[in-house]
Amino acid sequence: MRPAGMIDNSNMQARSEITSVFARLEDGFHQQNADIFDEHFSRDAVQVTAAGQRMTGWDAIHRYHKERLEGHAHGLRVVLNAESIGFLAPTVAIVHTLQETTVGEGDVRCNSGTWTLIERDGKWWVCAVQQTNVVDLL
Repeated sequence: MRPAGMIDNSNMQARSEITSVFARLEDGFHQQNADIFDEHFSRDAVQVTAAGQRMTGWDAIHRYHKERLEGHAHGLRVVLNAESIGFLAPTVAIVHTLQETTVGEGDVRCNSGTWTLIERDGKWWVCAVQQTNVVDLL
């Protein structure tokens, strides 16, 4: 029999806390504040952007987000939807997101993300992010 990758975890508090992490990311984006945006990234986090840029460690990720948020985010609106939350263990979550970024007068760009979060001492931390642009395949 083929095993399931995720455990059955109906811990509503963990799900709520994880959802709050993504709300905080949105807050940081809209305030163009990388300190807020990055407050849940672990020191050894890895992020791969939708353009394929790979950054390792909080310092590199924070530099990237600071430059992007301060230099390129003016006038953009982001909705970061946690579409599914699964657990590999009670303190390890995989979150699939759909990020919708509104540019200008209604031009919406989307990317799909896979986020790995861990819980340490009552706080959820982002350890890895992989983002991919969503394109319309006709």
